[in-house]
Amino acid sequence: MKCIAATPPLVVYFYVMNKDDLLVRVRNLSVRAASGRDHRFPDCDIRFGRCTVIYGPNGSGKTWFSRLVAGEIEAKDSERQAVPALKDKVEVVSFETGLRLIEAEKHRDESDLNGGAADLGRPVREYLGVETALPYRFQGLIRRFRIEALMNRGLRALSSGELRKVLILHALIDEPLLLILDDPFDGLDMEARKELTDFLKHLLDQCALVIVSGRRREAPEYTDQLLEIYPLEENEHSAFPDFRRYENRKLWDKIRSRNGDDGNENRKGTPLLEMKQVGVSYRDEVILRDVNWRVRAGEAWKISGPNGAGKTTLMELVNGDNPKAYGQDIYLFGRRKGSGESVWEIKKRIGHVSPALHMRQLMGIPLMDVLLSGFFDTLGLYDKAKDIQIDEAREWSKLFGIEKYLNTSMRQVSFGIQRVALIVRALIKRPELLLLDEPCHGLDDHNTETVLEAAQLIAEHGISTLLYVSHDPDHQVPAITHHLVLKSHKEGGYTAEVMAL
Repeated sequence: MKCIAATPPLVVYFYVMNKDDLLVRVRNLSVRAASGRDHRFPDCDIRFGRCTVIYGPNGSGKTWFSRLVAGEIEAKDSERQAVPALKDKVEVVSFETGLRLIEAEKHRDESDLNGGAADLGRPVREYLGVETALPYRFQGLIRRFRIEALMNRGLRALSSGELRKVLILHALIDEPLLLILDDPFDGLDMEARKELTDFLKHLLDQCALVIVSGRRREAPEYTDQLLEIYPLEENEHSAFPDFRRYENRKLWDKIRSRNGDDGNENRKGTPLLEMKQVGVSYRDEVILRDVNWRVRAGEAWKISGPNGAGKTTLMELVNGDNPKAYGQDIYLFGRRKGSGESVWEIKKRIGHVSPALHMRQLMGIPLMDVLLSGFFDTLGLYDKAKDIQIDEAREWSKLFGIEKYLNTSMRQVSFGIQRVALIVRALIKRPELLLLDEPCHGLDDHNTETVLEAAQLIAEHGISTLLYVSHDPDHQVPAITHHLVLKSHKEGGYTAEVMAL
């Protein structure tokens, strides 16, 4: 989103510590979108001890607005007055914050193995700066957030929900007067969401809280101010694909016939994945224990479990991103892992979509290039695509309702359109296995519905054997045929149990 300020906003900071005193004031903020139209943002006052929720769909500019409130960016020609002390008393926690941290941990040690164990990054204790003892003022927060058990775990071994908790606690170390949380409930199971909601309420005794969300239902009951942000451009929701149109059914038949078969129908029932007594542990901590699981071609699985249960770890064992898969009884496409196949041979037969992959794909290249990169399993397009591949990309994009964005930069379309594009990118090579790891993470209500409809199409038509990871009971795919639940093991860690639908 490229925006130019049309009307100079007034942003004034007041450094105060009393309940209801003004911290931030924003007035007369508007931006000029790419179409040349001016878009007005709401006026707002951020007060100490109060909760403000900034709500809006993907692409509405709510994150940009929150960053301006935080003082991270300034609109062109804006007038700004700020108490210098507050500039160092503002903290922002977002999915991008966590991604940057994990990427930094990878750069600290590029090796996959370190003394026979996976490189897990710094322990949480070191990251929080409490290597020797826990400061008294944090002990209550750590207990309330249930972080004691994570203190000795490496940052790269944390689940998305656990990482979010650690990031919030880290942000509180400097005792901010203003804490901004962008989609704080993404990646959290239902119990963790309730914990976080209660936890944030107690933080209002020491700071102002701003929650940014694409889902109105996530505004807590103690919200004092709800600011609704509307899309800058024409509502992209009009692009909602009707997967069940007659023309789309014909298009799918055409795509299948081009590949010379009926999709996965000729392989239906063939074992694609099997795990026997599989376990994963890091240092002295067991993540997965005694996992037994078999997936056959044509099935559609939902994988669920609480935060930290190892859902993403399980997917990494499948797609080749976790070296712990080797030396165990894991069979993929009829071959035991580590029997001579390369990671790239595995990836050719697997499609993968996850929030982390999404962030790595946010490049300034046309959507068409993003789709075509799926043929080559690359981040970006570095090979010249064949005409037949270009034609197929157009047909897939039409099937999923994103054809009008093919010449638009990935960064310029809404988050939901980006996520659907990545699903198409994963499907374009006709993978035998498709892993959708939290595909609705970061999406507003409408784009969530779009992605769930896409998953339904994939499962219903047997486009690929589907492994769908989600913790949210509201994110249902009716065509799912099997359900794997990760549950606590009596000896520690989590194991897998197949549940009836």
